[in-house]
Amino acid sequence: MSSNTDEFEQLITEISQQSPYVDSANLTPFWSPSTLTVNGSRNGAPPVDEVLRTEIADNVASAEVDAAESDVAVPDDRLHRLPESERPRERMHQLGPEGITTTELLAIILGSGIPGKNVKNMADELLVAYDGLPGLSKTSSFNIRKIDGIGSIKADVLAAAFELGRRAAQQESDAAAMASKYGKHMSNGESIAWTLAEQFTSRLRDSVQEEMWIAFLDVRNRFRGKTRVYIGCCDQLVAKTGEILSRVVERNFPRYALVHNHPSGRGDPSGADISFTERLVKAGHLLDIDLVDHVVLGEDMSSFVSMRQRKLVNFTPFSRANIKLAEDVTPESSPAVVPKQTSSPVLR
Repeated sequence: MSSNTDEFEQLITEISQQSPYVDSANLTPFWSPSTLTVNGSRNGAPPVDEVLRTEIADNVASAEVDAAESDVAVPDDRLHRLPESERPRERMHQLGPEGITTTELLAIILGSGIPGKNVKNMADELLVAYDGLPGLSKTSSFNIRKIDGIGSIKADVLAAAFELGRRAAQQESDAAAMASKYGKHMSNGESIAWTLAEQFTSRLRDSVQEEMWIAFLDVRNRFRGKTRVYIGCCDQLVAKTGEILSRVVERNFPRYALVHNHPSGRGDPSGADISFTERLVKAGHLLDIDLVDHVVLGEDMSSFVSMRQRKLVNFTPFSRANIKLAEDVTPESSPAVVPKQTSSPVLR
Protein backbone atom coordinates (compact mmCIF):
# COMPACT_ATOMS: atom_id res chain seq x y z
CA MET A 1 0.00 0.00 0.00
CA SER A 2 2.92 2.29 0.67
CA SER A 3 3.98 2.05 -2.97
CA ASN A 4 0.52 3.21 -4.10
CA THR A 5 0.64 6.23 -1.81
CA ASP A 6 4.09 7.09 -3.08
CA GLU A 7 2.82 6.77 -6.65
CA PHE A 8 -0.07 9.13 -5.96
CA GLU A 9 2.20 11.76 -4.41
CA GLN A 10 4.61 11.49 -7.31
CA LEU A 11 1.79 12.03 -9.82
CA ILE A 12 0.48 15.08 -7.95
CA THR A 13 3.96 16.62 -7.78
CA GLU A 14 4.55 15.99 -11.47
CA ILE A 15 1.30 17.63 -12.59
CA SER A 16 1.57 20.58 -10.19
CA GLN A 17 4.93 21.43 -11.76
CA GLN A 18 3.29 21.57 -15.17
CA SER A 19 0.34 23.82 -14.26
CA PRO A 20 -0.10 26.85 -11.97
CA TYR A 21 -3.64 25.68 -11.13
CA VAL A 22 -2.76 22.58 -9.13
CA ASP A 23 -1.82 22.91 -5.47
CA SER A 24 -0.55 19.57 -4.29
CA ALA A 25 -1.10 20.53 -0.65
CA ASN A 26 -4.85 20.85 -1.21
CA LEU A 27 -5.36 17.59 -3.13
CA THR A 28 -6.37 14.41 -1.33
CA PRO A 29 -6.84 10.93 -2.76
CA PHE A 30 -10.34 10.03 -3.95
CA TRP A 31 -9.62 6.48 -2.85
CA SER A 32 -8.77 4.87 0.45
CA PRO A 33 -6.55 1.88 1.16
CA SER A 34 -9.62 -0.29 1.71
CA THR A 35 -10.74 0.25 -1.89
CA LEU A 36 -7.52 -1.06 -3.42
CA THR A 37 -6.53 -4.59 -4.20
CA VAL A 38 -3.05 -5.93 -3.59
CA ASN A 39 -1.87 -4.98 -7.08
CA GLY A 40 -2.96 -1.34 -6.65
CA SER A 41 -6.23 -1.54 -8.62
CA ARG A 42 -9.77 -0.94 -7.45
CA ASN A 43 -12.27 -3.77 -7.75
CA GLY A 44 -13.52 -3.78 -11.33
CA ALA A 45 -11.69 -0.50 -12.15
CA PRO A 46 -8.57 0.48 -14.12
CA PRO A 47 -5.25 0.76 -12.32
CA VAL A 48 -5.07 3.71 -9.94
CA ASP A 49 -2.32 5.54 -11.84
CA GLU A 50 -4.43 5.66 -15.01
CA VAL A 51 -7.49 6.96 -13.13
CA LEU A 52 -5.44 9.55 -11.30
CA ARG A 53 -3.86 10.87 -14.48
CA THR A 54 -7.21 11.13 -16.27
CA GLU A 55 -9.15 12.82 -13.48
CA ILE A 56 -6.42 15.26 -12.50
CA ALA A 57 -5.82 16.22 -16.14
CA ASP A 58 -9.55 16.92 -16.53
CA ASN A 59 -9.54 19.08 -13.41
CA VAL A 60 -6.53 21.06 -14.61
CA ALA A 61 -8.10 21.70 -18.03
CA SER A 62 -11.34 22.86 -16.42
CA ALA A 63 -9.51 25.21 -14.06
CA GLU A 64 -7.55 26.78 -16.92
CA VAL A 65 -10.73 27.43 -18.92
CA ASP A 66 -12.46 28.98 -15.89
CA ALA A 67 -9.50 31.25 -15.16
CA ALA A 68 -9.19 32.40 -18.77
CA GLU A 69 -12.86 33.42 -18.78
CA SER A 70 -12.73 35.30 -15.49
CA ASP A 71 -10.84 38.22 -13.95
CA VAL A 72 -9.42 36.14 -11.09
CA ALA A 73 -5.68 36.65 -10.88
CA VAL A 74 -3.72 33.42 -11.07
CA PRO A 75 -0.05 32.87 -10.33
CA ASP A 76 2.19 33.59 -13.31
CA ASP A 77 4.54 30.65 -13.13
CA ARG A 78 7.14 31.98 -15.53
CA LEU A 79 7.42 35.36 -13.81
CA HIS A 80 7.65 33.73 -10.39
CA ARG A 81 10.56 31.67 -11.62
CA LEU A 82 12.59 34.79 -12.38
CA PRO A 83 15.29 35.73 -9.91
CA GLU A 84 13.96 38.13 -7.28
CA SER A 85 16.25 40.87 -8.54
CA GLU A 86 14.38 40.85 -11.88
CA ARG A 87 10.81 40.91 -10.54
CA PRO A 88 9.00 44.28 -10.77
CA ARG A 89 7.95 44.52 -7.13
CA GLU A 90 11.34 43.54 -5.79
CA ARG A 91 13.03 46.00 -8.15
CA MET A 92 10.71 48.78 -6.99
CA HIS A 93 11.50 47.98 -3.34
CA GLN A 94 15.18 48.22 -4.17
CA LEU A 95 15.21 51.20 -6.56
CA GLY A 96 12.01 53.05 -5.74
CA PRO A 97 9.12 53.69 -8.19
CA GLU A 98 11.16 56.26 -10.10
CA GLY A 99 13.97 53.74 -10.68
CA ILE A 100 12.05 51.08 -12.62
CA THR A 101 10.71 51.05 -16.16
CA THR A 102 7.22 52.01 -17.31
CA THR A 103 6.63 48.37 -18.22
CA GLU A 104 7.47 47.29 -14.69
CA LEU A 105 5.19 49.92 -13.16
CA LEU A 106 2.33 48.73 -15.36
CA ALA A 107 3.11 45.12 -14.46
CA ILE A 108 2.78 45.93 -10.77
CA ILE A 109 -0.63 47.54 -11.35
CA LEU A 110 -1.85 44.63 -13.48
CA GLY A 111 -0.70 42.16 -10.84
CA SER A 112 -0.53 38.91 -12.82
CA GLY A 113 -0.49 37.44 -16.26
CA ILE A 114 -2.19 34.49 -17.89
CA PRO A 115 -0.95 31.10 -19.05
CA GLY A 116 1.48 31.70 -21.89
CA LYS A 117 1.88 35.44 -21.20
CA ASN A 118 3.48 36.83 -18.08
CA VAL A 119 2.47 40.19 -16.69
CA LYS A 120 5.50 42.03 -18.12
CA ASN A 121 4.65 40.75 -21.60
CA MET A 122 1.10 41.99 -21.07
CA ALA A 123 2.33 45.44 -20.00
CA ASP A 124 4.56 45.69 -23.08
CA GLU A 125 1.66 44.70 -25.31
CA LEU A 126 -0.49 47.47 -23.83
CA LEU A 127 2.19 50.11 -24.42
CA VAL A 128 2.70 49.00 -28.03
CA ALA A 129 -1.03 48.76 -28.78
CA TYR A 130 -1.75 52.31 -27.59
CA ASP A 131 1.47 54.08 -28.65
CA GLY A 132 2.99 54.44 -25.23
CA LEU A 133 1.83 55.77 -21.90
CA PRO A 134 0.10 58.97 -23.17
CA GLY A 135 -2.10 56.98 -25.54
CA LEU A 136 -2.84 54.31 -22.95
CA SER A 137 -3.79 56.93 -20.35
CA LYS A 138 -6.50 58.28 -22.70
CA THR A 139 -7.94 54.87 -23.55
CA SER A 140 -11.23 53.81 -22.01
CA SER A 141 -11.41 50.73 -19.80
CA PHE A 142 -13.66 49.16 -22.44
CA ASN A 143 -10.96 49.39 -25.11
CA ILE A 144 -8.24 48.22 -22.73
CA ARG A 145 -10.15 44.95 -22.37
CA LYS A 146 -9.43 44.18 -26.04
CA ILE A 147 -5.94 43.06 -25.02
CA ASP A 148 -5.80 39.33 -24.38
CA GLY A 149 -5.68 38.68 -20.64
CA ILE A 150 -7.12 42.07 -19.61
CA GLY A 151 -10.51 41.59 -17.98
CA SER A 152 -12.84 44.21 -16.56
CA ILE A 153 -11.10 44.29 -13.18
CA LYS A 154 -7.62 44.96 -14.59
CA ALA A 155 -9.02 47.50 -17.06
CA ASP A 156 -10.86 49.37 -14.30
CA VAL A 157 -7.76 49.37 -12.09
CA LEU A 158 -5.68 50.89 -14.92
CA ALA A 159 -8.31 53.54 -15.71
CA ALA A 160 -8.53 54.47 -12.02
CA ALA A 161 -4.73 54.68 -11.71
CA PHE A 162 -4.47 57.07 -14.67
CA GLU A 163 -7.29 59.24 -13.34
CA LEU A 164 -5.60 59.45 -9.95
CA GLY A 165 -2.41 60.55 -11.69
CA ARG A 166 -4.27 63.25 -13.61
CA ARG A 167 -5.97 64.50 -10.47
CA ALA A 168 -2.74 64.59 -8.52
CA ALA A 169 -1.06 66.58 -11.29
CA GLN A 170 -4.03 68.94 -11.54
CA GLN A 171 -4.23 69.51 -7.81
CA GLU A 172 -0.53 70.28 -7.70
CA SER A 173 -0.95 72.68 -10.60
CA ASP A 174 -4.02 74.28 -9.04
CA ALA A 175 -2.26 74.69 -5.70
CA ALA A 176 0.66 76.46 -7.37
CA ALA A 177 -1.70 78.60 -9.43
CA MET A 178 -3.80 79.50 -6.41
CA ALA A 179 -0.73 80.47 -4.42
CA SER A 180 0.43 82.86 -7.13
CA LYS A 181 -2.77 83.87 -8.93
CA TYR A 182 -5.77 83.59 -6.62
CA GLY A 183 -6.83 87.05 -5.58
CA LYS A 184 -4.09 88.60 -7.72
CA HIS A 185 -5.10 91.49 -9.93
CA MET A 186 -4.73 90.63 -13.63
CA SER A 187 -4.30 94.03 -15.15
CA ASN A 188 -5.08 93.36 -18.79
CA GLY A 189 -6.62 90.99 -21.29
CA GLU A 190 -3.32 89.34 -22.17
CA SER A 191 -2.55 88.37 -18.57
CA ILE A 192 -6.07 86.98 -18.12
CA ALA A 193 -5.75 84.78 -21.21
CA TRP A 194 -2.33 83.49 -20.19
CA THR A 195 -3.47 82.72 -16.64
CA LEU A 196 -6.52 80.82 -17.87
CA ALA A 197 -4.48 78.81 -20.37
CA GLU A 198 -1.90 78.01 -17.70
CA GLN A 199 -4.52 76.77 -15.25
CA PHE A 200 -6.62 74.70 -17.64
CA THR A 201 -4.16 73.22 -20.15
CA SER A 202 -2.83 70.56 -17.76
CA ARG A 203 -6.39 69.63 -16.77
CA LEU A 204 -7.81 69.30 -20.28
CA ARG A 205 -4.94 68.31 -22.54
CA ASP A 206 -5.58 64.56 -22.07
CA SER A 207 -9.35 64.86 -22.39
CA VAL A 208 -10.87 63.07 -25.39
CA GLN A 209 -14.03 65.18 -25.07
CA GLU A 210 -14.66 68.89 -25.33
CA GLU A 211 -15.25 70.56 -21.99
CA MET A 212 -16.33 74.11 -21.20
CA TRP A 213 -15.38 75.87 -17.96
CA ILE A 214 -16.28 79.23 -16.43
CA ALA A 215 -13.63 81.22 -14.58
CA PHE A 216 -15.20 83.70 -12.16
CA LEU A 217 -13.64 87.16 -11.77
CA ASP A 218 -14.36 90.09 -9.50
CA VAL A 219 -14.43 93.76 -10.54
CA ARG A 220 -10.63 93.95 -10.32
CA ASN A 221 -10.18 90.90 -12.57
CA ARG A 222 -9.07 88.73 -9.67
CA PHE A 223 -9.62 85.01 -10.17
CA ARG A 224 -12.24 83.77 -7.70
CA GLY A 225 -13.00 80.21 -8.75
CA LYS A 226 -14.09 77.98 -11.61
CA THR A 227 -16.77 75.49 -12.56
CA ARG A 228 -17.36 73.08 -15.44
CA VAL A 229 -20.60 73.68 -17.33
CA TYR A 230 -20.49 71.29 -20.29
CA ILE A 231 -18.95 68.07 -21.53
CA GLY A 232 -19.41 67.27 -25.23
CA CYS A 233 -18.26 64.55 -27.60
CA CYS A 234 -14.89 64.22 -29.30
CA ASP A 235 -15.29 67.26 -31.56
CA GLN A 236 -18.21 69.38 -30.38
CA LEU A 237 -20.43 70.38 -27.49
CA VAL A 238 -23.79 72.09 -27.36
CA ALA A 239 -23.82 75.05 -24.99
CA LYS A 240 -26.68 77.34 -23.96
CA THR A 241 -26.34 81.04 -23.27
CA GLY A 242 -28.82 81.07 -20.40
CA GLU A 243 -27.16 78.14 -18.62
CA ILE A 244 -23.77 79.84 -18.60
CA LEU A 245 -25.07 83.22 -17.46
CA SER A 246 -27.17 81.62 -14.72
CA ARG A 247 -24.02 80.09 -13.23
CA VAL A 248 -22.40 83.54 -13.03
CA VAL A 249 -25.53 85.18 -11.63
CA GLU A 250 -26.00 82.60 -8.88
CA ARG A 251 -22.40 83.16 -7.73
CA ASN A 252 -22.98 86.93 -7.87
CA PHE A 253 -19.83 87.72 -9.87
CA PRO A 254 -19.76 90.73 -12.21
CA ARG A 255 -17.25 89.28 -14.65
CA TYR A 256 -16.23 85.93 -16.04
CA ALA A 257 -14.20 84.24 -18.77
CA LEU A 258 -14.86 81.07 -20.75
CA VAL A 259 -12.40 78.26 -21.46
CA HIS A 260 -12.93 75.20 -23.61
CA ASN A 261 -10.59 72.67 -25.22
CA HIS A 262 -10.19 71.13 -28.65
CA PRO A 263 -9.16 67.46 -28.35
CA SER A 264 -7.73 67.72 -31.87
CA GLY A 265 -4.87 69.72 -30.36
CA ARG A 266 -5.54 72.92 -32.34
CA GLY A 267 -6.79 75.96 -30.50
CA ASP A 268 -8.22 77.83 -33.49
CA PRO A 269 -11.86 78.79 -32.76
CA SER A 270 -14.56 77.74 -35.20
CA GLY A 271 -17.25 80.03 -36.61
CA ALA A 272 -19.69 78.51 -34.12
CA ASP A 273 -17.30 79.30 -31.24
CA ILE A 274 -17.16 82.93 -32.32
CA SER A 275 -20.87 83.47 -32.90
CA PHE A 276 -21.74 81.81 -29.59
CA THR A 277 -19.30 84.10 -27.76
CA GLU A 278 -20.82 87.17 -29.42
CA ARG A 279 -24.26 86.18 -28.16
CA LEU A 280 -22.91 85.78 -24.63
CA VAL A 281 -21.35 89.25 -24.73
CA LYS A 282 -24.67 90.83 -25.80
CA ALA A 283 -26.78 88.81 -23.36
CA GLY A 284 -24.43 89.65 -20.50
CA HIS A 285 -24.87 93.36 -21.18
CA LEU A 286 -28.56 93.05 -20.26
CA LEU A 287 -27.56 91.57 -16.87
CA ASP A 288 -24.56 93.87 -16.27
CA ILE A 289 -22.24 90.87 -16.52
CA ASP A 290 -19.03 91.18 -18.53
CA LEU A 291 -17.52 88.32 -20.51
CA VAL A 292 -13.87 89.35 -20.66
CA ASP A 293 -12.46 86.57 -22.89
CA HIS A 294 -13.06 83.14 -24.40
CA VAL A 295 -9.90 81.03 -24.50
CA VAL A 296 -9.70 77.92 -26.69
CA LEU A 297 -7.05 75.41 -25.64
CA GLY A 298 -4.94 73.20 -27.87
CA GLU A 299 -2.44 70.55 -26.88
CA ASP A 300 -0.06 72.85 -24.99
CA MET A 301 0.64 76.42 -23.95
CA SER A 302 1.90 77.33 -27.41
CA SER A 303 -1.39 76.47 -29.14
CA PHE A 304 -4.10 78.23 -27.13
CA VAL A 305 -6.08 81.09 -28.70
CA SER A 306 -7.57 84.11 -26.94
CA MET A 307 -10.53 85.53 -28.88
CA ARG A 308 -9.90 88.91 -27.25
CA GLN A 309 -6.25 89.06 -28.27
CA ARG A 310 -7.05 88.03 -31.82
CA LYS A 311 -10.00 90.43 -31.95
CA LEU A 312 -12.29 87.66 -33.14
CA VAL A 313 -15.08 89.03 -30.94
CA ASN A 314 -15.83 92.58 -29.86
CA PHE A 315 -15.85 92.29 -26.07
CA THR A 316 -15.99 96.07 -25.50
CA PRO A 317 -19.11 97.76 -26.88
CA PHE A 318 -21.08 97.85 -23.64
CA SER A 319 -18.79 97.88 -20.62
CA ARG A 320 -16.43 100.66 -19.56
CA ALA A 321 -14.40 98.09 -17.67
CA ASN A 322 -14.03 96.04 -20.83
CA ILE A 323 -12.87 99.12 -22.71
CA LYS A 324 -9.90 99.34 -20.32
CA LEU A 325 -9.03 95.70 -21.05
CA ALA A 326 -9.17 96.28 -24.78
CA GLU A 327 -6.76 99.20 -24.53
CA ASP A 328 -4.19 96.92 -22.94
CA VAL A 329 -4.10 94.50 -25.89
CA THR A 330 -1.28 95.52 -28.21
CA PRO A 331 -1.86 95.62 -32.00
CA GLU A 332 1.14 93.34 -32.54
CA SER A 333 -0.55 90.50 -30.70
CA SER A 334 -3.88 91.00 -32.46
CA PRO A 335 -4.27 89.76 -36.06
CA ALA A 336 -6.84 91.17 -38.41
CA VAL A 337 -10.49 90.71 -37.52
CA VAL A 338 -12.00 87.53 -38.94
CA PRO A 339 -15.37 88.05 -40.69
CA LYS A 340 -18.36 86.95 -38.65
CA GLN A 341 -19.82 83.57 -39.44
CA THR A 342 -23.39 82.52 -38.86
CA SER A 343 -23.71 79.16 -37.27
CA SER A 344 -25.68 77.14 -34.77
CA PRO A 345 -24.55 77.23 -31.09
CA VAL A 346 -22.46 74.10 -31.47
CA LEU A 347 -18.91 74.69 -30.24
CA ARG A 348 -16.25 72.92 -32.22
